[in-house]
Order: sequence, then structure tokens, then C-alpha cells
Amino acid sequence: MLDLFVRRRKYLTKEEFLEINALCSALPGPSSTQTVAAIGYKIGGVSLAATSLLIWVLPASILMTLIALIYVHVERLHWDLSFLQFLSPIATGFIAVAAIRLAKGNWKTPLAIIITVLVATANVWFRSPYLIPFSLLLSGFISFTFSRELENTEKIVNLKISWRYLFAWAGLFVLLALLGNLLGERSLLILQNNYQYGSLVFGGGQVLIPIMFEHFVHFKHYVSESEFLTGYGIAQGVPGPVFSFSSFISGVSLYNETQSNWWLIIGGLAGMIGIFAPGIFFILFTFPIWNQIKRSRGVAKSLLGLNAAALGLIISAFLIFCKSIVFQGDQSNVFLNCAIVVAVVLAQLFLRMASHYIVALGILAGILNMVLIS
Repeated sequence: MLDLFVRRRKYLTKEEFLEINALCSALPGPSSTQTVAAIGYKIGGVSLAATSLLIWVLPASILMTLIALIYVHVERLHWDLSFLQFLSPIATGFIAVAAIRLAKGNWKTPLAIIITVLVATANVWFRSPYLIPFSLLLSGFISFTFSRELENTEKIVNLKISWRYLFAWAGLFVLLALLGNLLGERSLLILQNNYQYGSLVFGGGQVLIPIMFEHFVHFKHYVSESEFLTGYGIAQGVPGPVFSFSSFISGVSLYNETQSNWWLIIGGLAGMIGIFAPGIFFILFTFPIWNQIKRSRGVAKSLLGLNAAALGLIISAFLIFCKSIVFQGDQSNVFLNCAIVVAVVLAQLFLRMASHYIVALGILAGILNMVLIS
């Protein structure tokens, strides 16, 4: 984005781009998607913001829905899927890389480290989908109360806010919650859940994964651990936002209940709309007042805790996946899984290898292993 929008097309300056990226990183939802929408808003207003978001999310979401359609039929026909066996430890390695990279920028104070450790520990020992948003809110409050950083930032008075987009987001949030719980229809519940994820998740796709894992696998039992981690591993190799993973997991969830291809496609659409819709509301609400928000001492202090909590969630996801996937099986399996996780970390941190190349190598290795065994 920096190369295309700033250096080549000169739509905005580097400073403006960095400010937009900072704003989107501070909001719930997919930061890359919101950055695209915010740039569209700056250049062409609301219509271009909505169009930019749609063009950005459609290819990956459609592709993940098609992959889900292929996946469930291969599984139903009892084809040998052992060539995908390395995708789960590869996905675990991706989460480890995310944790390492974020720790470098987030562990600036002892308070940030304490919040990270507490959130990670709590979410490993007390696994509940309700604990995650509570952890984020509490961490923001703790940081606001006890942090001594950013004391020289401004205190904003007479803040001018246009509330209509926030009211639109809140109204849809309440409507989906009521319809989902009153009717109990799984498609509505999935739409509601994804809308909540897009509304509450800070930290991007890597933080989304532990929330969805707890809810879809352990809380609702919509999908199996294998289905979830296979889909996540595939999502790492698909161009576009990681949040498009919701199309895969939502489609598979509806298919597991209905055994219908059409419902799988509806699930993929519900996952896409639910997960990405809140982001456009937040951008349209916050962007016009960004120059005021970024100078606010309270917001800046709270974000220190939110970022630390987001890192804690990623670490907890890594530990949960290690327990569920990496450390399962006999000793040779555990050793191989650990070696794959370490290899992924080294490949991304030191060789700068792109995720889709690693996924492709994992699938090729799985095919070779399947051929040798047979």
C-alpha cells in the first residue's frame, strides 16, 4: 500500500498514510481492510470507501468459500487428506511469528509486559469466548489508570462528532443479536457472531483466530479442530485479508448442519458480510475526527493496554494450539510438529519467506510423505 498509494500513485503523503494506518490499528476489526477503506474515504468520500472495501475483500472471501466447498466434498468422499497434515503446525508457527513480531513493539513498559502475561495466562486456563472482550476492556482501563506514558498529550475539549455511523453500527449489532437469539437459526447466529468479531477484535487477524477457535470449536462445536486449523493454514496462503478465513469456517459450519452446498455458500457470504461490515462503520465514524482523537491523552493511554492484551491473546492462541495440535501423538510426531513450527519461525523472521510459499511447501511435503508411506 505504501509503495502503490504513496510512492507510485501519490494519492497521499507518507505521513498521512502512517497516520491512517495508526488509526486503523487502533480500531477493532481488520486493520488492512480499514486502511484501504480509509484511503478511499480520503480520496473519494463514502462511496469510494465502500467500493474500495468491497473490491478488497471479495476475491479472498470468494476463494475461501470455494475452497470450503471443495474441502467438504473431498472429506465427505473419504479421500485421503493426509497431505494436509503439516498445515496445522504451520498455522501454529504463523501465530508464533506474529507474537514475536508484536512483542518487539509492544513490550515498551513493565505494565505492558504484566498485562500481556496476565491476559495470556487467563485465556489459557479459563477458556471462554466472553473472557476475551472482557480482557481487552479491562486492559484498556488498567493502562488508562496506571500508565505514566503519554502524559504530555493533549486533553481534548468540545470534541465534534457525527454519530450516525456509530448508531448504524450499534443498531445492526443489537438487531442481529436479537434475531439470532430469538430465532436460533444457525445462519443468523453465524452472521451475528462474525459481526461481533468484527466489532470487538483488536489486533487484526491473528487475534481473531483464538476467539473463533474457542467459539466455533469448543463452545458451539460447529467445526472440528482439524477443520478449523486446516482452513486457517489455507487462509495464510490466500492473497488478501486474513479475516477472509471467516468465509471458510462459516461455510463449513453451515454445511456440517445442513449438508447443503447452497447453505455453505450462504455461510461464506454471512462470514464475509459479518466480519467486514463493522470496519466500514468505524472508519466513517472516526476518520473525520481523527485529528482530534489522535491527540487525546485518554485514548492514547488506553491503547497501550489494548495492544498488550492483543499480544497476550496471540500468545494464548499459540499455547492452546501447541497443546491441541503440536504435542499430540507419539514422540516422533511431536518432534516433527515442533520442528515444523521452528522452521516456520526461522523462515519468516530470518529468510523473510512469504506465508503462501510456506503453505505450498507444506502441502508438497505432505504429498511426498503420503506417497512414500503408501
